[in-house]
Amino acid sequence: MLYVDGMNGLISHNETVQWLYTLIGSKFRLVVKTALKLLLVFVEYTEPNTALLIQAVNTVDTKRGRRDQTTALHTHTHTHTH
Repeated sequence: MLYVDGMNGLISHNETVQWLYTLIGSKFRLVVKTALKLLLVFVEYTEPNTALLIQAVNTVDTKRGRRDQTTALHTHTHTHTH
């Protein structure tokens, strides 16, 4: 993702951003940490990427029948209680 072509590919393929978001719900801590770091790099790359991440979060959570940012809040709670 750090290469411009790769980042531009990610920007144009929201399904990959959705997939990364689903990984933060993993039971494996290293997977969660890596997914969060990659999403942070994605959001920091360019300001409009924040809207793309929000779109991905809403899409995934809607498909799962969850309210917005449920997974993110669950991850935050889970990592701070264990």
